[in-house]
Amino acid sequence: MITRNPLIADVCFKAGYIDSWGRGTLKIYEACNAAGLPEPEITGLDGGILVTLHNDLVDSLGGQTNDLVTDLVTDLVTDPVKSLLLIMDQEYSISELMRFMKLTHKPNFRKNYLQPAIELGLIEITIPEKPSSSKQKYRLTSKGKSLKIA
Repeated sequence: MITRNPLIADVCFKAGYIDSWGRGTLKIYEACNAAGLPEPEITGLDGGILVTLHNDLVDSLGGQTNDLVTDLVTDLVTDPVKSLLLIMDQEYSISELMRFMKLTHKPNFRKNYLQPAIELGLIEITIPEKPSSSKQKYRLTSKGKSLKIA
């Protein structure tokens, strides 16, 4: 496997963001093949990568494609994010969420729980025009609600 930036990759690996090299990409290819979908296109773009998933067979597969996407997202959700989703049933402030989870270190909570959930589109902020507002709260998105049920 070719690593585009070995220094960053090494730091991410040591920090626990990467559990093994190339595993995520392989899982995406395997899931597409299992669902009979075309292989994804992976293209270098402005120093990063662009992954294009094709859904040419959505109509013929019916609900199977939604199940596949749910399975892929579920595989990406870490245990801290899962535990955060389980406690959410309404809008909460960051201090309320931390109190429910018996956590005290805000930077750790943001890094390991909140940010990954937001990046995966499972949680959203209630005041998007003022992300740093002291009145900011967090709630499940429809995607987050569907994963919590699944």
